[in-house]
Amino acid sequence: MSNAPAYQMYAGDWLGSRNVRFMADYQRGWYIQLLNDAWACTPQCMLPKDDAELQRIAEVSDLTRSQPDFNDRWAAVKRMFKVEGSYVYNERQMLELAKQTKQRADAVKAGHASAKRRAEKRDELQRIKKEHLAKGNGRSTTVADLFNDNSTLQASTSISKLPSSRSKRKPPNPQGGYTLQFETWWEGYPNKVCKAAGFKAWKKALKRTTIEEMTAGVERYKKQKPDDVSWCNPATWLNDDRWFDQPAAADQTAVKETDQGILDYAAQWNRESYSGILDEDKQRFFEKVRDSYGPGGAARVKAAAKRLRVDAAGMKKQSTTEGVST
Repeated sequence: MSNAPAYQMYAGDWLGSRNVRFMADYQRGWYIQLLNDAWACTPQCMLPKDDAELQRIAEVSDLTRSQPDFNDRWAAVKRMFKVEGSYVYNERQMLELAKQTKQRADAVKAGHASAKRRAEKRDELQRIKKEHLAKGNGRSTTVADLFNDNSTLQASTSISKLPSSRSKRKPPNPQGGYTLQFETWWEGYPNKVCKAAGFKAWKKALKRTTIEEMTAGVERYKKQKPDDVSWCNPATWLNDDRWFDQPAAADQTAVKETDQGILDYAAQWNRESYSGILDEDKQRFFEKVRDSYGPGGAARVKAAAKRLRVDAAGMKKQSTTEGVST
């Protein structure tokens, strides 16, 4: 078997090695040269122990060898290799060779097993064909004849039971992969639509809150939703952190927000929502609001933001009407 053309070299291990980190650039060049030559030579990963031959492989110049501290420089590279008889080898590279050898052997073994299964199926079909040709005295057997014969049905069943790599696949999850916690929350949500999108949003929401807080928010939502307002899509409800909602009382819905801090937050929320805000930024934004205005701050900001959007739309419509009239 020929040598593999490449070996794994992990950047993190290379940069994190204390020995490599303290090498000079030329010493790293010698080291890489020796590793590459060791991988390509025979026996693989083994280099001659002779220093002169190793320095020739590493392409160390005569001028460098004449330097008074060359022996110390060379020792820093040579200690990366271990001695085995008349050879030296790098232990990590040898482990990579063993891993690759095992992977190639496993692939060959799997290929042989697959070929054997195909041959068994082919031989079984040939046997069935011969049996039916013999029963028909040489008359060609049709597909209908094969399936009208109980022995054929039994043989075909045995073929289907032959080992196959597909039989190892796991059956699909009948529940769609949803967790028990999500199923429990889903049962309590009033508007059961777009379950897959809801599950995706639910998993993201768990990074920002708890299951208990989301469940309590749903219960408040079911009690406080006005009759003339449609139920919110569950994914939208989760993505908008609606478990923080604390709707105002009926006689306060028309009250206009006057706190300038809330209005500033509302304007910022409208800008960032329009440009697209990440879940992490959304979480930090409302944490800042709650720190300043308590648990009800988020609901006040969202209500003020909606009021600002309605007012802006009204002004735009009015200016358009006046422009047309003039």
